[in-house]
This record gives sequence, C-alpha cells and structure tokens, in this order.
Amino acid sequence: MEISNKKQKFIKRNAATMSPEQMKEAVGLPLREVRKIYREMGIAYEAGEDESAGFEGAGRLFLAGVFILFILIGPFFIRLRMYDFANLPQNAFVQCGALLLAALWMADCIYRRKLVVAGGPFLLPLALFLVWCSISLFWAENKYEGVVALLGWMASFGVLLMTPNLLSDARQMKAVLFTMFLVGFLIAFSGDLQHWGLHKYVPFLADIPQVSPPSSFFANKNMAVPLVNMTAAVGFAFFLKRRDLWSTILLGAALALMAVYLVYTRTRAGWLGFGLMCMFFPAAFFLSRGGDNLGVSFPRKKMVVSAVLLVCAVVLTNVSEKGWEYNLGNMLHRITYTAQEASRHILPGQGEEEKAAAAAPLPGNVASELAGLDLPKPVDMTPPGSQYDESQELRWAIWENTLVMVKEHLLLGVGLGNHKLVYPLYARRAVIEKKFSELSQLMNVHNDYLQALVEVGIIGFAFLVWFFVVMVRTFVFLLKKAEPDKKLFTIAMMTGALGLFVDAFFSFPFQRAIPPVFFATYLGIMSAYRNELKGSKAFSANWKAAPALALILVAGFVYAVRLNARWMKADEYYLAVTSLEKAENWSGVKYYANLAIQENPNRAKVLSYMGRAYIETGDFKDGAASLEKVVAAYPHHMNALLNLGVAYGSLEEYEKALDAYKKVLRIKPDYAKAHNNLANIQMRMGKNQEAFRSFYLASLYDPQNPVIRFNLGIMALALAKYNTAAWAFEEALRLRPDWPPAEKNLGIVLFQNLGRKEEGLAHLQKAISLDPSLAGPGLGEPKEGVVTRYPGTIGPQGAFPGLRP
Repeated sequence: MEISNKKQKFIKRNAATMSPEQMKEAVGLPLREVRKIYREMGIAYEAGEDESAGFEGAGRLFLAGVFILFILIGPFFIRLRMYDFANLPQNAFVQCGALLLAALWMADCIYRRKLVVAGGPFLLPLALFLVWCSISLFWAENKYEGVVALLGWMASFGVLLMTPNLLSDARQMKAVLFTMFLVGFLIAFSGDLQHWGLHKYVPFLADIPQVSPPSSFFANKNMAVPLVNMTAAVGFAFFLKRRDLWSTILLGAALALMAVYLVYTRTRAGWLGFGLMCMFFPAAFFLSRGGDNLGVSFPRKKMVVSAVLLVCAVVLTNVSEKGWEYNLGNMLHRITYTAQEASRHILPGQGEEEKAAAAAPLPGNVASELAGLDLPKPVDMTPPGSQYDESQELRWAIWENTLVMVKEHLLLGVGLGNHKLVYPLYARRAVIEKKFSELSQLMNVHNDYLQALVEVGIIGFAFLVWFFVVMVRTFVFLLKKAEPDKKLFTIAMMTGALGLFVDAFFSFPFQRAIPPVFFATYLGIMSAYRNELKGSKAFSANWKAAPALALILVAGFVYAVRLNARWMKADEYYLAVTSLEKAENWSGVKYYANLAIQENPNRAKVLSYMGRAYIETGDFKDGAASLEKVVAAYPHHMNALLNLGVAYGSLEEYEKALDAYKKVLRIKPDYAKAHNNLANIQMRMGKNQEAFRSFYLASLYDPQNPVIRFNLGIMALALAKYNTAAWAFEEALRLRPDWPPAEKNLGIVLFQNLGRKEEGLAHLQKAISLDPSLAGPGLGEPKEGVVTRYPGTIGPQGAFPGLRP
C-alpha cells in the first residue's frame, strides 16, 4: 500500500510519542501498515489488546459491548400502563445497569488479577458535590425526594468513572459515540413519525402515550430535545470524516431528520441551544486546526449531498399529519414574541405594570354596612395573563420567586430535591405565579442551575463551578494537545454539552434519567483522552479487594432491581388511583392507594388521594389520619391541608381545622375555597364576625361562585346586615337562576327586614313552586337582639371537600 510523503513524515515525527493505535486514528491507515513502519524504524511498542490472544482480549471486548448495549437500550426502556411511564423506568434501568457494569468490571479485574482504576479531572469536584448533596438531606424537609435525585446522579457518576476503565481503546470509544448518535437519531425519527401521524403503523410506537407531542420515548417533547441536540453534534463529526458517498448520504439524512424534529417540537430552548451549537462547532474547529488535518473530508460530492439534504429538510419542516403547514413562519413568529416577552423582564423600562382587576362596585347601602370592618380592598389578587407567552411568563415568575428563596437559604440551601416542597411558600414572594393553584403546582424550577443553587446552597454550587472550570480547562488542553481525530470528537462532545447546558437554563434535563448519563459518558471519554496525553498513572490496588467489591456490587444490583421493581409497581397503582379518582370511584381509590403505599411507603402523596376518598365516603377520622401523613412528609401540600381542614371540621375538631385552613391561606391568600371553608368553621364556633369577613373574602376571590355568595348572605343575615344579605342572595341568583334556597332566603329578607313585601312574596312563591318542600312555618318577627337563624331560612352551604389531591 502506497503511503503519502505527508503521512510518512507525520509518522516519523510522532512515532516516539504515539502508539500504533493512536497513529492509526491520526493518519487513517490500517493498523498493520502503521506497525510495519514502526518495525522498519526500529521502534518497539507493546502489543495492544487487539493483538492479545485468549480470553483477556475477548473479555475487554465483552465489557465494551455491554457498555454499548447499556447506552443503546436506556433511552428506549419505557414501561406502559404506568403514571410515569418514561423517566421512572429509564431511571431504574440506569441505576441497575450502572451497578451491573461495575460488577462486571470487578469480575474482569479478578480474572486479570489486576485492579487498576483510571481517574480523571472531573471526579473530585463531582464527588465532593455528591457528598454535599448527601449532607444536605439532613436539613431537608423530605429526605425521600432528595434520595430519588441523588440515586440518579450517583449512577451517572458511576458511568463517568467506568467509561475510561471499560473502554480500552479509541475504537471502542468511537463505537460508543456512534451508538449515542444512533440513539439520538432514533429518538428524533420516532418523533418525526409521530408528527406525521405515521407512528400509528409502527408496532409499539403506536401505543406510547404523548403528554406533549411529538415526544418520542420521553413523554414530553421538551425532555427529548436535549438528547437529540447533544448527540447531533457527534453525528456531525462522523459526517465530516466520511469519504464514501453512501455513508455520507445516510449520515447526512440522519442529521437532517434530527434537525427537522427540533423544528417540530417548537421548543425554544432547543432552538437556542442548536443555534449556539452551530456557532460553537465551526469556531472551535477552525481555532483548533492550526496545521493539523483533523481527518475531515469535504469533497464536491459531499457538498452536493449537503445542499440537497438541506433543501429536503426545509421542505419537511412544513409537513405534518394534516398536510402542509408553514412551520418555519410559525417558528419565526414564536422567536419574535419570545424576544419581546424577554425584553419586558431584561430591559429597563420595557415592562408594563400589571394591575390587579378591581371587583365590581358595591351598592351604596351595602358599602355602608361593610364600613368599619377590617376588610381588604375589593380587588382580585391574581394579575392578568401575559400578552405574549404564558409559558415564558410562568418561568419568569418561578425564577424570580426562587431567587427570593435563594437569598433566604443562601449558604446551605433547602436540601436536595426539596425546592418543590418549599416553593409554595414563595409562589408570590416576588411576583404572583398565575398558574399556581390546587390543580397546577410546581415540580421543577425549569432552570437546573437555579434549582441546584437553591437546593444545595452556595457551598454545593461552588463545587459545580469548580467542575465547570475543570471542564473548560480540559477542553482547551485537548484542543491544543490531542491528536487530530480525538480533537475533532472532543469538539463534537463539547458542542453537544453546550446544547445540554443551554437547555438546562430553561428546562430540567439534569433532573431526568438519560441526559446526565450521556453527558457523563462524554466526560469519561474526554478523561481517557486527557489521561493518555498527560501520561496519568492509574490508581492501583490489591486485586484481592476486587472479589469483595464484586459481591457488594452484585448485592447492590439485586437490591436495586427489587427496589425499582416495587417503585414501578407502585406507580402502576398510582395510575389506577388517579383514573379512579376522576371517575369518583372512592372504594377503588382506597384499594389501589393502599397497594401503592405498600410498594413504596415513602410516596406519601398517594395518601392524599386516599384521604380524599375517606372524606367523600364519610370516614373523616381515617381521612384525617391519611392526610396527616401527607402533611408530615410534605408540610406545604396545599391540597392535603385543605382536605385535612374538611376532615377535622367534620369531626368538630375546629381548632385543628382552623390551623389547616390558615396554613393553606398562608400559601395562597386569594384561595376562595379556603376562605369559604374557614368561614364555615368560624361560624360553627360562633365567630360570626370573622366568618362574615371570610365569606366576603371568598366572594372577592371567586365572584362567579353562587354558593359563596349564598353563604355570605346567610352570615349577613346573622349579623343583621340586611342590605348585604339581599345583595348577596341576588348575586347568587344571577349566577344560578331559579335556585330555590336563594329564592326563599331573598324573599324572607326582602319581606321581613327591608319592607319590600311584594318583591319578597314573589321570591317566596317562586321558591315554593320550584321546590314545594321549602314551604315552612310563618315568617314571624325576629327575636330581640342579633338573630343567628331565621325561621324557614336555608343554612350555609358546606365546605368544599373533594379537591383533587
């Protein structure tokens, strides 16, 4: 085989410092030709694993193969008929798979009688970060939530540690990178099929639920996007290296379909990340080349293929299940109003002051009866919706409120995984989060950096800053020193990491199972590249420790399989609970909630559903017991607190009910149902003035609720505020015409107290015609003093139980 002079000179110049395997990757020659030149030059070299005969080389190859399968299967490991059918099974696979890989690694060390651990620059800062995360659980309100997050990150850390130890040469590392690219393509292509409506014809893919389509295997498209971005960069590096036509076409088509998927998702964080990646890759590429040829080939045929595929991709972006849709135009519009919305928060003087909507003016005689009471101004505390983008407005509100939390827990944080527990107390500290309600409550900050800062404090965050500094320094070092082939893939991996980092500013990829594992694999490969260049010595230990470590890891694997199987079974039961709750099948809710809590006793939120089911079936004592367990684990669980108040109120434990409702109102002061329920308790305790005030607040915050207006009328009657009572009953009838109780009570107050006898008699007659059972004793005259109940009136409507847990 004829070798060019340029390659021969490169080999002779670097043969003393590079192994034949490294030289093969650098110059693109067969290994046998490189070794031949080395022998001719009289340079001795150690035989690589590929030259070794017997079981040892096969064992190392087997480990690499298992690692590749781990990467390949993980993102597609989902389990249907579960509530969290994507991330929970993927997390289980990652944790169990990492332990199995580690056990196999130890088995290999036993066979070779050599326990050698290759390190890396990223291990120390990340290990200290995980140690601090573990320490933060001591002051966390809920340790279970922190442990769930910690287990996933520890598995990813294990992958980082094992990558340079399980992959013995550059070829295996490149095979892993290609597998990651293949995974990214399959995820994107599955999403493309979903967008086109063709997934219905693909076995299994047709059965996957889509919370936010096109979501591929991730339930939500926002969760699939970061993985597609970070793997596309590596795919582009393979595309640049290919010379033959067919592989160029296949790789280019795969990249085009991945880009099309990003457009379909309408995910702005993904678009921003992809745009920055498109700038970073060429910048790093041209800065790093110097005099090196990075093994990139871009002949004319590749340029033609690229141009054709680009045109095809642009066309495909406008195709959907409905046919032709101008998605690029929608994309530009979305980017424009996103920029407008961001400017309202970033640029000084650009935002418009949000004004609370004033309640309708009160009649003069009603206002006079309310004068002197300690009442708030008649306004609705919830500001109007954003004129641009509700999703972005929600993120701004969460971030601003979380910054207040950061300020108050700056040093230590609130504990890993506990932001969502504490956040209800901060949902309106800086701005009012409009979406926060009994039906919609925060699970993530939608900014992983801010979430890390608030959960582990400035101390834990300092370890992350240290890690980022080390990562940048490692990248710069490899950019200067690595051989061309590895330099190209280092650029690709850092470009993919950039896409992940950008997404983490607006979403929560590091709270999921798969993106951290892929990121850890990138870091592990970069560690191997760096160790080779620096000649870093691996840590050696007595191989006799390997059997003990292997047994521990096998035991850990068995335990992890059992634990995750139970957690997934609990999630199956939880799905049944939520479905039966919607159908109001309370016996079914109790049955499956009990099964779920048996499988996962730490998942206390399931008991919130059980507590509601007990309340709905009149078993208030058991309902209160269940809800107390929820509140013990989640002290600011607004729904559980509200239902706990209902249970205690029904048990006539009024002080406990008051305490529960006041905790709810501390979280959400404009919660009408809580004010109404609080008023019912106050009324039963004889605190009529306080009950009247609470009913009035409830009517302000939910002016379209006829029951609350009716209850306000009842308490106005009890306090001899007759004009207010008449007005409240009239409002109730406006909202709910021909409501017999409201007709009767309005008739009584008009006839008996306001001297409007003809009007009052008409309402009474109408009430009886609508419901003859309301015909009661004569109206009579009120007794002396304050009358708490009029003959024949209808009492207040009860509390609002049955809120969704």
